[in-house]
Amino acid sequence: MKHKLEIHSKKLLADTLTPVNIYLKLRDVFAGSILLESSDYHGHENSLSFICCEPIASFQVKNETIEVRLPNHFKTTTTITARDQVLAGLDHPNIARLIDGGVTAAGIPYLVMEYVDGVPITRHASEHKLDV
Repeated sequence: MKHKLEIHSKKLLADTLTPVNIYLKLRDVFAGSILLESSDYHGHENSLSFICCEPIASFQVKNETIEVRLPNHFKTTTTITARDQVLAGLDHPNIARLIDGGVTAAGIPYLVMEYVDGVPITRHASEHKLDV
C-alpha cells in the first residue's frame, strides 16, 4: 500500500521558536497531530523534530482499552489488564517500539520510544524517488 506524503520543512534557530511551541499551537487546529523529536547523541548533530498534522496511523489508550488504526482501515481493540500489556499491545515490526511512558512531576505525559538507526524517512523517500 502506498501513501503520498506532503512534507514541508523549515530550518529555524531553536532559541527563537521551538518545535514544542509550534506543536502546541497546531494541536488545537489538528486534533490528531503528533510531535516526534530525535537527537543524534553520538555526533551531537542531526537533532530533528517532526510535526505530523494528519497522521495516517494512530493508537489511542482510553478507558482501559488500546485501539490501533492502520492506513488500510484495519483496526484492533484490546482490553488492558496490566500496565505491561499496554507496551506489549503496541508491538509491531513496522513501528518503533514503545519502551515506557508516564507523567512528569509537572503533570506532562511522555513516551519513551525505541531508537531506530538509519536515515530519516523523508531523505530515504527523496533519494529513492518514492511515492510514499
